Amino acid sequence: MRLLTIGTALAALLTGGAHAATLTFMDSFGPELTDYASASASNPLGSAVIAPDLELGLFDGTLGTLTGVTFTISASFDSDGTVFNNSPSSANANAFIDLEVFVESSLISMPSVGANGGQLTASGSSGLTTFATGTGGTATTISGSGSESGAQTLAPFIGLAGDTFDVAFFTVVSQRFFGGGGNLNYETETGATIKAMIEYEYEPAAITPVPLPAGVLLLGSALVGLAATRRRRFA
Repeated sequence: MRLLTIGTALAALLTGGAHAATLTFMDSFGPELTDYASASASNPLGSAVIAPDLELGLFDGTLGTLTGVTFTISASFDSDGTVFNNSPSSANANAFIDLEVFVESSLISMPSVGANGGQLTASGSSGLTTFATGTGGTATTISGSGSESGAQTLAPFIGLAGDTFDVAFFTVVSQRFFGGGGNLNYETETGATIKAMIEYEYEPAAITPVPLPAGVLLLGSALVGLAATRRRRFA
């Protein structure tokens, strides 16, 4: 079945019936801890983290005509910590963690969708929880994820086989509460994973049949004649 599929594709190319094709490159890092230990109502943003650069491939222009480029960024996180309630009584509230991701690349263009201007926000919540008062706090785990995609200009992404480009990421973690009267504080460590993907859509270049040299054709005719002679001899 695999050989049949390849043969069909080659036949389509040879007859001028080429179909659109796609080429995808992906890279990721994480999970990696963000470098802040505590965020609160008075300090809602955790310290920023510059993630390691991710490497993606450029489109090999010899493959055909590039017709579309789509860049996708996705992020996920797990936040483990303790919510402290500073009021004299328990509080029902929903704790949220937002991981905002900023894309830094001379080639990539993505709209700002985050509260601070980032290109992606991955959010998660604890759900409605009763947070007890006292020094011990309430152990809380929050997970979240998100993804954004955007079409790109074609020309900057056309290169040669093996060419690559780098994408850097700047991340900011923040917390917020729905309920609690401003008396809650979530001390946490957040481990984040970021993935980048670029997909190229293109029309494959037509394959021109290469004629066989005359000597090869003569050799083939001679072999056919020899086989016929041998059959007559042994008949």
